Amino acid sequence: MLVLKKTGIFILQICCILYLAAQHPARQKIDSLKKLLPLKQGTQYIDCLNDLSEEYWWPPRVYPDSISMWADIAYKEAANNNYTSGLAKAGMHLGVSAIYRKNFVTAENYLRTALPVFDSVHDENGEGWCNLWLGQTLYSENRFTEAASCIRKSLSYLTRHNNNEGIGKAWAWLSFLYAATGNYDSSFEYCTKSLLLRETMSDHVCVAASLANMGYLYRSAGDYEDALSYYRQGQQYGTLHGINYYAANWNYFEEPIGATYQLMHNIDSSLYYLQSAMQIVIALGPYNKLRKSRNNLTK
Repeated sequence: MLVLKKTGIFILQICCILYLAAQHPARQKIDSLKKLLPLKQGTQYIDCLNDLSEEYWWPPRVYPDSISMWADIAYKEAANNNYTSGLAKAGMHLGVSAIYRKNFVTAENYLRTALPVFDSVHDENGEGWCNLWLGQTLYSENRFTEAASCIRKSLSYLTRHNNNEGIGKAWAWLSFLYAATGNYDSSFEYCTKSLLLRETMSDHVCVAASLANMGYLYRSAGDYEDALSYYRQGQQYGTLHGINYYAANWNYFEEPIGATYQLMHNIDSSLYYLQSAMQIVIALGPYNKLRKSRNNLTK
């Protein structure tokens, strides 16, 4: 059964949009940028706003309200100052915020508007990221062929600029695309490429998520025992590296383990893990309050 049955590699892709996720949002960097902001003027002020916006888009805890709040200010300032590069970045960030809100039509509009602006200022790195986010949006709309085209286009830009974070994300999303269309061999190939790159970045959150997604691939292929094995490896890895699944709202293990046991007709085990997954959802309450408190402080 595919390459999946022929290898014991301890890996997989990162989940949708994980980078150096264990370090985000980086409170020290955010605080530093906020202190610098009043000292900036003109294009530097707009760049600082965009940098602040970007700091809130990194999983495992993403803050779409904060992404859009800073990006909206940057967008207006860039428009008033005819700062084309700042306008493109702010537009892309507004698109990213819309992705996390699952407003994919809105996200697509922002990203398609930003793309030619990046091109006009010859910002290939920006074009790479914008194509990548657009590919993710199209994937979420089940437009897989268009999504794959955008992601491959993004790789041509990101590779030229040695942007490992972007490359790793692009490979991960190609893996998702191949899995969605049933090509598990190619999905596994890109999962492997993405994870190996992430390992060189010492990204523990990505490794844990990769193992969860490996479990997903095995489960999709009907190999439930190996799926459970990878889910458990991911749990152990995350625990070893101090990943707070409750703070991150990560149901990457309990919920899929419960679902896998259900497929195996092991109802007792399924119920146990699904109840554990519910505890993670319940635990979100205090973190939602914390997020609102943080957002109020930034306004």
